[in-house]
Order: sequence, then structure tokens, then C-alpha cells
Amino acid sequence: VVQEPVEGIENAGLTWALVAEIDESEVLEPAREQQRSTLLVTAIAGLLAAGVAVAIAFITSRQVNEVQQVFDDVRIGEFQTRARIYSKDELGQLADGVNSLLDLLTDLLTEAETNLAERVKELTALHEVSRIVQEGRASTAELLADVAELLPSAWQYPDITAGRVAFGAHDVQTPNFARTRWMLRAPFETSDGTRGVIEVAYLEERPEAAEGPFLQEERDLINSLAETLRAYFDRQYAETERTRLFALMARQTAILDNLNDFAGYASLETGQTLYLNEAGLRMVGREGADFTQLVIPDFHSPAAIKLVNEEGIPTMIEHGTWSGESEIMRKDGAIVPVHQTLVLIRDDDGNPFAAGTIMRDITEQKQRQAEIEQILNTAADGMRLIDVNFDVVRANSPMAAMTGVSMRETLHAKCYDTFGSDLCNSEDCTLKRILRGDTYIQGEVEKIRPDGSTVPTIITATPFYGPTGEIIGVVEDFRDISERKEAEAQREELMEQMSRQTAILDNLNDFAGYATLEGEIVYINQAGQDMVGYDLQTTQVNVNDLYPTEERRKVHEEYLPTAMRDGIWSGETVIQRRDGTRIPVHQVYVLIWDKVGEPQATGTIIRDISDQRSIITSVEQAAAQVTNASESMTDVIQMMVDQATQSAEVAEQAANQAQEGDQAVHQTVAAMQRIRDNTQETARRIKRLGEVSQEISEVVRFIEELSDRTTVLALNASIQAAAAGEAGRGFAVVAEEVQRLAERAAGATREIENLVKSIQSETNEAVVSIEESTREVVDGSLLAQQAGDRMSELSHLVNRMVTLIQESSETTATQTSASMETLTGLLRGLQHSVAAFGLSSGNGAGNGHSTDDHATLMGDGRAHRSQ
Repeated sequence: VVQEPVEGIENAGLTWALVAEIDESEVLEPAREQQRSTLLVTAIAGLLAAGVAVAIAFITSRQVNEVQQVFDDVRIGEFQTRARIYSKDELGQLADGVNSLLDLLTDLLTEAETNLAERVKELTALHEVSRIVQEGRASTAELLADVAELLPSAWQYPDITAGRVAFGAHDVQTPNFARTRWMLRAPFETSDGTRGVIEVAYLEERPEAAEGPFLQEERDLINSLAETLRAYFDRQYAETERTRLFALMARQTAILDNLNDFAGYASLETGQTLYLNEAGLRMVGREGADFTQLVIPDFHSPAAIKLVNEEGIPTMIEHGTWSGESEIMRKDGAIVPVHQTLVLIRDDDGNPFAAGTIMRDITEQKQRQAEIEQILNTAADGMRLIDVNFDVVRANSPMAAMTGVSMRETLHAKCYDTFGSDLCNSEDCTLKRILRGDTYIQGEVEKIRPDGSTVPTIITATPFYGPTGEIIGVVEDFRDISERKEAEAQREELMEQMSRQTAILDNLNDFAGYATLEGEIVYINQAGQDMVGYDLQTTQVNVNDLYPTEERRKVHEEYLPTAMRDGIWSGETVIQRRDGTRIPVHQVYVLIWDKVGEPQATGTIIRDISDQRSIITSVEQAAAQVTNASESMTDVIQMMVDQATQSAEVAEQAANQAQEGDQAVHQTVAAMQRIRDNTQETARRIKRLGEVSQEISEVVRFIEELSDRTTVLALNASIQAAAAGEAGRGFAVVAEEVQRLAERAAGATREIENLVKSIQSETNEAVVSIEESTREVVDGSLLAQQAGDRMSELSHLVNRMVTLIQESSETTATQTSASMETLTGLLRGLQHSVAAFGLSSGNGAGNGHSTDDHATLMGDGRAHRSQ
């Protein structure tokens, strides 16, 4: 935020500004170095000129002193004295020497003055050009024009010297410039590739010295001038590029500052950090630090520095970018794995000036890769990692075993070549779907091995992310479901068989169902569901749910093992309804086989035998009641015998007293007549009891006939089963059970028949006994009439006898009535029992067809086994 004027920036009306302070020493160092070189050359040239002057002065000083001495001698008259000493010839020689010396001195002085003048011109030209480039000009053309104007004066023949200075598209010449064969040329090229040249030409021929028409100093001068211009333009280019760089960086820092990854720029020449965002400072543990004080080695490990220098930077310079896994070193020394990308940053002209880098912390990716490697190494399923080019880059040993291809051949092969499918190379392949945005794919697919065989699998595919978060491949997990498919096929075949049989089973009145070998019930007919109170459409039922706790052990230790061993088990047991009610049943377990003889399921038939048990109980109770009734009748008869004995004794006493009165005799005779009538009535009722017993016998005979017919049916079923062979074994078992039931019914019937015959026999004996008693009563009456006179005397005894006989008659009537009522109830109970048994037998006859269906069902299972 602009709060006060900033030097060098016009900030009027601005609310913010990006200010970058850059040390000019780095950018301007080449120009300053050239400036120092120029100054050094100038100083050396000055010292050289001074040295030449000193040398010339030293050389000529002696001759000058001698000449001066001669002049002095002449002036003071010593010449005459010496003339007397020297001869004339000697004087002439001396004069010649003096003249030669004077000529030499003159030439040396002239040459020294000329050389000094030339060096001063050269140094002046070099100084002026240095001043021009230091001051700068408004344009390149103006600067080149000023330099070109200085060129003629710096050469030894200014009048015939022409100059030309060119740089890039700019070309400046002196007005008289022409190309001749007497030319000096000094080309130069700046760091950005722009070329320039300085040319000096003599327009006329000049005598060539030893080094040619141009002096060596002039050659050095033009090269120095060219180097000065090159340094100046390099400095200008560096300043321009610096401006461009920071303008570009200013535009990009707003984006880079918002990144969560390390982002920065560094100088290609020095490695100094030019920019680093806050995320980068946090990543290297230097929050709030001045990034301009950092260089690359400050936040790279030695291994990373070696990688970047030997691989990263050369690749970046050659291809413009480089990326790979590297590592940074935090301020605390911790090493952080990163994915680093280097980008060569160029100016608008395409010249490189910096390296940009983006680094993302891949610690989590490394951990995930380690987890994937661990999963690959420990997974039981086949797993492989495919890159975006469909190459297999990772695979585990179960994958190699599943494909039938070695691990070495699997790696780096195309995924569809080693384990393909119809979806490969289509838009529905897992890799293309993942690249389109799917994050989880699962389904069944038939994979094809290289040998052409197929493997049914469940495939699960998820994206595999690279260190920068982009999808670099897909992880595929294959689970071989061949065994499950085979089991499902067998199950479907079994269910198809069951569905063909359910039409029969659904019409049965008995429980019929199937269960897996694990005990899961997969089918129960409607009669079975009604029997146990479960609805398979809403409830999952297990075999254990059908039995009380104490019966489950028998099911698993006896019933099912026997069925597994022998193919069938049958017997009586108890099942438990859903509401807890227990039902006695007769159950058959049948083992169901597949086509190859492997057991697949168990079938069961359950029949409720509660009614049969009630019939048996009723018959047993009826037999007990008949026995009790017979005992009661025996007691009554015994009581009648006892009373008759007492009556006989009283009658004997009455006979002894018969003389006591005819009236008593007549009363006795009347009483005896009534006794006879009652006795006869009792006899008739007992006879009726015998007739009813005869009817019971007829019913028993009917039951016997029914039992015989059942036995015949069982025999026929056994014959049919025997004829069917192994397939009819189920028929035979059911037939045997029916025959045993018929035999038991026949045995019970015979017992009832024996009881009824016993009742008839006892009844006949009672009738005979009563008739005999009646005759004795009649005989007694005759004897009483015959003893009329004597009975008169025993009238009171006769009265007593009458009373006793009346009591006996009442007791007999009461007991006889009770016995008849008991017998009547017994007969009714027997009728109900027989009716119920007949109904059950009728159902049994109907179920005889069901039993055939059951046998057919079990026969199918046997047939599968035999196949």
C-alpha cells in the first residue's frame, strides 16, 4: 500500500505498488568489469607513454650533455686549446660525430613526440567512448553516431580515415565512409545473440609499416572499443531483462502465493532464490524468512542437489522442463520427499534467464505406495498396477499364477495381452473409465488368458494418483470366482430340479422341503410352512429352527450323518413350531446328489402323527374302560349271587314257616314273579350288550380288512421299489414304514377283537347265569305254593325276604344301568376312535400317492448320484 512517495516510482493516484529492490552489482558487474578494464588499459597506456618519455630522455641526455659541453667549450675559448692538442683530422671527426649526434637527437625527439601524440589520441578516444557509454544516450542510434564520430581522430591519418559502427538493426557511418582495401574490423556479439561491428577504413593508400598500414596500437584500440560497446549493450540487455523478469514475476506471484505447493524462481547463474511463496517457506521450515537470502543448497539435501545438477538442470535446459522425485531438507534437518518440476523461464525473445520450480510434498503418496506394495505382496487376490499407456508396472505373484504368465513377462507388457477381456481397448475399459472420472469400479468379467482359456473374476478398479495428485494409472484387483461359478451352476441346476418337483411337493399335505448342507432351508411347501409357522418369503430359516434344543444334537449327530452315509434316514422325532408348540412327527431325510455324485443338499418329508397318537391313546383308554366295565359287571353279578344266596336262605326259612299263612305265600309268589320279570329284563339288556359287542366285532373286522389292504399296498410298493432297483430304494423305505404301521394297526385291532370277544363271552355267561337264577326263582315259587300252609307260619320271614329281594332288585337295576351307560360311552368312544382312525387311514391312502412322489423325489437324487 502506497503510504509515502517511493524513489523512482511515479505513484500519483495509485493505491498499491509492487516494489522490487535488486542489487545492481550482479547485473552491472560485466559492464563495470569492462569499465575497469578500459581504465586499466588507459592507465597502462599512460604509464607506457611516460616510460617511453623517460627512456628517450635517458638515452639522449648523455649526448645532449656532450653537445652542451662542446658548446660551452667553444663559447669559453677552450676549443682553441683543444685544437692545439688534437690534430686537424681528429677535429674533423669530432665535428662529424657532433653533427651525427645532433641528427640522431632530432630524429629521436621527433619520433617520441609523434608516438606520444598518437598514444594520446588513442587514449582520448578510448576515454571518450567509455564516457559515452557511462552517460548513455537517448537511443542506440545516437550512441553509435557519437562513437563513429570519434573514430577518425583516434587514427594516425585522420584526414583520410572513415568509420562505421553497427549494432543489430542500427548502422551509423561517417559521411566519408567507404569500403577500401585498407580496413580494420572488430565484430562483437552480445549475450542475447545480437551482433555488432566497428570498422575503420583509410580512403587512400599509405606506406605499410612492419605491421601493415595500421599500427598494432590501432588494432588493440578498435578491439577495446568493440569490447566496450559489447559490455554496454550486455548491461542494457540485462537491465531490460531484469525489468521484464520482475514484471513477469509480479504478474505470477499473485497466483503462486495462493498455491499450497512450493513455488519459486532461482537464478540460473548463481542459484540465488529470486522468489519463494509462503507455502514453500513453510515447507522448508523457514516461515517469515527473507527468501532473497536463500540459495538452492539451503533447502535441498546433498542427494537432491546431485540429482538436480546432474539430471534436472541439463534436462530442463535441453527440453525446457524436468520433473521427478526429489527431496528437500527443512531447516531442522528433516528430509521431506517431494515431486519436483523444473521449468526453464525465458524472456519474450526466448532467452533463458531463470529456473522456476514447483515441489509437492509426496509423503502421503509415498506411504500409500508403500501400502500398495504391502497389499500387492500380501494379497491373496491377483493385483496389478497399470499406467496410462496400458503397461503393467506392478503385479503380485497371485496375478502371475492367475494369468499363467511369469512375473517377468507380466511386467511392462500390455494389460490386454496378458489378461484381457471383451471390454479391453473399448470405452468401457477400467483405465478409460477411471481417466473419465470414475473413482470406483466393480463387476464381474470373463478374463482371457494368453492361452485362450477364460477365468471368471470379480474386478475392482481404483485410480492410482501420482505425487502431484494427477491420475497416473489404475489399480486392478481380480478375485477368481471359478469355484463360486461352478457352485452357482450346480445350485441353479439343483434349483431347476427342485422347481420341477415343487409342483408335486406343493400339493402334498405333509411338510416337504430342501436345505443346503450348511443347514440353510431353501424351500418349504405351503403345508410345511403352515405346520411350522414360518414364511420363507419374509424369514430366513435354518434347520436348527425346526427342532427343540434337545433334538438338535440328534439331528446333527444321528439323523443327518446317517443320511450322508446311507443316503436316507427315517424315524420319529419332535419338531417345534415358531410359537414354541411341539409336534410329534415321522421324518425322512434324503441326501440329494449332483450329476457327478457329489452331495449338494438334503430333502426332508415330515408327517404329523399327532392324530395317530390320539387314536392309539383313545383305543388304549377304551380298552381300559371296557376292562373296568367288565370288572363292574362281575361285581354286580357277584352281588346278585350273594343276594340270591341270602334270598335262598330266607326262602328256606320261609318254607319252614310256610304254614303260617297262604297270604304270605301269595305275596311271596307275586314278589318272585316280579323278580323273574326284572331278571328277564336284565337278561334281555345283557343280550343287547352282546349284540352291540357283535357290532364292535364287525367294525374291528373292517379295520382288519383296512390293515390288510394297507399291507397289500405296502407290499405292492415294495415290489415296485424292488423292480426300480437302486432308484426305488426310497420307495422301499417308505413302503416298509407303511407296512409296519399297518402291522401295528392290525395288532391293535386284534387286541380290541380279543377284548370284545372276552366281553361277549362274559356277557353270555352272565345271561346263562341269570336264566338259571330265573328258573330257580320259578321253582322256588312252585315250592312256595306247595308249601302254602307252612309259609303262612313264616309270613314275617317272607316279608323280610321280599324286602331283601326288592333291595337286591334295586341294586341290580342300578348297577346294570351304570354298566350299560359305561358300555354305551365306551362304544361311542370306540366309534369316534375308529372314525378318526378311518379318516387318518383315508389320508394315509391319499398320502400313499404323496409317498410315491417322495420316493420319486428321492429316486431323482439317487439317479443323479448314479449318473
